[in-house]
Amino acid sequence: MIYELKIELFGGQVPVTRILHVNSEISFKQLHYVIQTAFDWSGLRPHIFLLHEKDKVQALTKLNEMNQPALEYFREWHVFEEKNHKITTFLNEPGDSIIYEYYQNYKKRRYHLVELVDIIEAEPGKVYPYCAGAEYLSPKEAHASRTSKSHQSLNSDNVCSLTDQINYLLLEETIILSEPMIDKETYYQKKLQKAAVEFLYQKNWEILSEDQIFSVIDYNTGIQLFCSVSGSDGDDPGLSIFVGDSSFLELQNSSKFYHETNNAMETLNQLQNFYGIGIVFKDEKLFPESMQSLVSQFRELRNPHPLETTKELAPIYFSYKSNAPSTEKLTSSEMRWLLLCLEQVREVSDLVKKGLIVPSISGSNTLLERAYSLIYKQFINQEIYLTRR
Repeated sequence: MIYELKIELFGGQVPVTRILHVNSEISFKQLHYVIQTAFDWSGLRPHIFLLHEKDKVQALTKLNEMNQPALEYFREWHVFEEKNHKITTFLNEPGDSIIYEYYQNYKKRRYHLVELVDIIEAEPGKVYPYCAGAEYLSPKEAHASRTSKSHQSLNSDNVCSLTDQINYLLLEETIILSEPMIDKETYYQKKLQKAAVEFLYQKNWEILSEDQIFSVIDYNTGIQLFCSVSGSDGDDPGLSIFVGDSSFLELQNSSKFYHETNNAMETLNQLQNFYGIGIVFKDEKLFPESMQSLVSQFRELRNPHPLETTKELAPIYFSYKSNAPSTEKLTSSEMRWLLLCLEQVREVSDLVKKGLIVPSISGSNTLLERAYSLIYKQFINQEIYLTRR
């Protein structure tokens, strides 16, 4: 059976609504993906489904990656694992409803009323989920340039209707929704491939140099990530991320040591607590036979944006820890960090075009910092601070 859901965003100046047709057998985790796509949210922040009845609200489901501080708010409630529960668990008859809460930050949460309007038969040959109606674009997401006009997935200037645009995005997500128990790793892999294409399309290495380092604090964990874009000097374009203060300090010390000694091996031996991840784009002709299928998949994703300077490039992902082998396979947390930082690269690049100056690490003791952390007690939105180190 097919559920017709009406989803309305609370608290806006205009009624942002979506009428969605979904298979009644999907899980709450899959419904989360549908809502994120239909409202053009990034999916990089915590969320929770809430069951409300008899003037009471109780926590219904959670994601594994939701951080402990967020769960403190729900500590007295019974919390279910959303991937293990179908939406039929709490949505059975027209009129049943739940609340979907999306934490853009701890002072700005987006509440969506999800109401079961009707139960209908599936149409032969029709792909679900399907958007049957949509009113108004969502507000800009508080943390990201993803919803800026230059990168927004949904926009009013598109010749297609808003409903058609949403259905196009839902079609892209169908593979995720077709797998009942898809894991975080698979989900982030698909998101990361798309973000890598955007990085090539934007050519951020023409705007930022490797010597300009800015930091991002991960909202969920409080871990500070230091970002450096390569490619401005003619080397392979990419993004390096140094995880944590100790990694960044070791990077600075080892760079100084290398300039003094020109001894690469001894420099590596100096790294005791270093942790770095990243992405680098190589000429796809240089990829080994075993990776050609991945190159082929990336080529298909890249086709909508054929650029002469980047059309032969494909990504290699890496993770490096001191005293551990380097790897091209990232964990789900590492992929999420890379997504956050690729997103931040776009925003910083847009601000540079408007006149923002990003300090060079070799000539300054300041860093461009954007806060995504509870330690700041609030989310810093639309503001950039130069922070003394």
